[in-house]
Amino acid sequence: LHDVAPGGVMAMVVSHHLMDALDAGSRMKLAEMGNLIGAVRLPSNAFMENARTEVVTDILIFQKHTAAEANLARVAAYLVNQTKTDTG
Repeated sequence: LHDVAPGGVMAMVVSHHLMDALDAGSRMKLAEMGNLIGAVRLPSNAFMENARTEVVTDILIFQKHTAAEANLARVAAYLVNQTKTDTG
C-alpha cells in the first residue's frame, strides 16, 4: 500500500497465513495504511489446474487512507496498544 495514492484501491493475492496468523502485526500495519474493503477466501484447489498445487489463498482489497484517515488510524492503533499494555 505504500505506493498507492491516497484513496486508491489495491488488490492482494496472499496465502491464508496472513489473515490466520496468531500475531496480528502484519494485519495491524495494513490497517494503519488502508481499509479492508473486501476479502475472498479461495478453495484449496483453486490453483490445481494451472499450478498443480493445493493452497488456501485469500484475495484482499484495500483502499489506502487519506492523510486525515491515516492520522486517525495511527491514534486508533496507539489506543489499542495502550489498552493491551494496561490490561496485561
